Amino acid sequence: MRAIEFIVQVVRYANEGFNIKPYRSKAYYHTGDFFNYSVERNNLHQTVNLYKRDTDRMMVPNPEGCFAFLYNYDISQINKTGNLFIRSNARKNVGYLRLDEVVYVRNIHANMKQRFIGEIIHEIPDPYTGIMYEFPKSSMYDELNWVQMPVSLFLERSKEHFNMFGRMYERISEVYLTAEQVGRIIPHTNIFFLKRFTKKYKLIS
Repeated sequence: MRAIEFIVQVVRYANEGFNIKPYRSKAYYHTGDFFNYSVERNNLHQTVNLYKRDTDRMMVPNPEGCFAFLYNYDISQINKTGNLFIRSNARKNVGYLRLDEVVYVRNIHANMKQRFIGEIIHEIPDPYTGIMYEFPKSSMYDELNWVQMPVSLFLERSKEHFNMFGRMYERISEVYLTAEQVGRIIPHTNIFFLKRFTKKYKLIS
């Protein structure tokens, strides 16, 4: 008997579909840096301060992919009075991701206060003595940075967030899918066929 795979719906509002393009270009300059810092279950509620030399190694300069929403995003954002009103007339594109897929999420806890990566510590030598001094730096915009998280853990953070606020804020439900991940999206039409005839997938909703 074939094992059942659990999947989650991924949605993108765009007439061009799950199109792939550079995160930053002359036409688009989005805010937030990408770090290959992996959030696991044991640090889902923790904040870590990292040295700049470490974050430099973790940084992905300019990935290619697209923005999307996972799980129970707030659909009221996509209307004429919502914060994503520019997408109100765009086509809704639906696909599915497996729970073991690792996606980029915003650098913020379920409570919308703490961050996964907190301060980034810069080390600057004294020009006369060579002694290294540490200068922790942080910004209100650091929560716009991106860190990595498995979809299964993304669901836990989302449910915890919803229980706190009674709604899903954009920064919690938003993900950035890389070009490789877009290629692994299971199309909506395939799911309909497979669920009807093989019962291989179970949608988490």
